Amino acid sequence: MIKKKVITILSLVLFSSLFSVSPTSGQIVVPPEFKNQQGTPAESIFICTLLPNGARIQALYPASDLIAGTIGGFNIRTIEGFPGFGSFVVPNINIGLSTTNVEPGELSNVFANNTGPNAQTVFSGDLNIGSIPLCNTNPCPFNIAVTFQTSFQYNPSDGNLLLDMAVPSCMDGTVPFILVDSTFELDAIFATDSNATEGSPGFWDITQFVYTERMSTVPTISEWGMIAMVAGFGLIGFFVVRRRKSQV
Repeated sequence: MIKKKVITILSLVLFSSLFSVSPTSGQIVVPPEFKNQQGTPAESIFICTLLPNGARIQALYPASDLIAGTIGGFNIRTIEGFPGFGSFVVPNINIGLSTTNVEPGELSNVFANNTGPNAQTVFSGDLNIGSIPLCNTNPCPFNIAVTFQTSFQYNPSDGNLLLDMAVPSCMDGTVPFILVDSTFELDAIFATDSNATEGSPGFWDITQFVYTERMSTVPTISEWGMIAMVAGFGLIGFFVVRRRKSQV
């Protein structure tokens, strides 16, 4: 009898371990309705050759469109018909993220008023953009990738997500003219000076956030394994107690 119990317990433990996996990763497109739909063409902020004083932008992403987890970067995409371009470098760019209580439609023209208390620099320095291929699809794939140097922990319950990006001027002519896919559904504040403290209302790029780890209220495969194991132990205890009572 004891041997059977031990075998049963070991089987449940093995079953649970088989379903144990590492934290899940993935991508979230904001706004979600543009995942498979092209928006409005706009000049990329990376076109620092056209901006003598560089540029700064803050863009607001609604918490309702995001999930909790570790954000390791983001991707944007060009528009249909973009001819493609070889790899290039955007020098001395600075990218920050924070969680803010500012709601869509309420962004202040003063950048500091929008920034949340947990502001974190996620990238600083020369940004290498890989080759952008010819795109003849609508919409294009997310073909411009920005990988953070430092990941950002985000929880929608704490507020909306604010992106703050400053791109200094680079008048050497190495950065191409790029039209990216954008939407008026995303609020933004824009200034044609990377050191600006104030800007004007604008809109922003359809963004695919890259999660290196996602948290979910739905049990993961690993959690289901643990649930199965606990349930198994409970059933074993129930039948052992029942058997003992029947023998009394």
